[in-house]
Amino acid sequence: MVAAGWLTPDRGGGDVLYEPWTSTQDPLLTYGLAAVTDTLRNDGRAAFQGGQALYEPVHWLRFYRLQAAYMLACSILERIAFRLAPNAGPTTKVNILGRQPQFMSAVQSAGVPIPRRAVYRADNPRERVNLNKADQFANWAYQIRSNLVHRGKSASLEAELVRTALIDLHDVLRIYLQAAIPSISDTWMHADPTDSIRDWRIKTEFNAPPDN
Repeated sequence: MVAAGWLTPDRGGGDVLYEPWTSTQDPLLTYGLAAVTDTLRNDGRAAFQGGQALYEPVHWLRFYRLQAAYMLACSILERIAFRLAPNAGPTTKVNILGRQPQFMSAVQSAGVPIPRRAVYRADNPRERVNLNKADQFANWAYQIRSNLVHRGKSASLEAELVRTALIDLHDVLRIYLQAAIPSISDTWMHADPTDSIRDWRIKTEFNAPPDN
């Protein structure tokens, strides 16, 4: 074997395999989050009523779009958590993030309703994840994501949980990122300039009175 530390892009080392962007420029934190916002605007405003998702095809489609947005929001959560504990497993990372004072403050500022009903693990129904305190929100929200990838979960039971949890997670991420990276608001202006009047909070938008 020959050491290759001397290789450079202009001397046989290939192309540079990274781009030097900052968190402010991270597409996932900007356009990924904007995609979650768009999905909520299109599919997340109205509540699922009873067995809608099970019996009406239009609600199945709506549910799966919200589910896809939820997975994307959790990818953003993981990206943020990775900075705090890069060597930990995904769930541990998220737990560490959720206990940070700045994250708990974001949960409170977002008006997340606490307590919420416990979420039971799909792979171990006897184990539940509670949401009784602000520092449990990240773990609770991430457990919903873990359940979504488990086959056999019923959309008729989980559709409304996914919708409401996604609204809360979206706003928590927005508030946390604005506090942690103040300049990110300037980047968000390019992705979604119209929502700056509501500070990019979807719950505020949904609760606003209709325009005359």
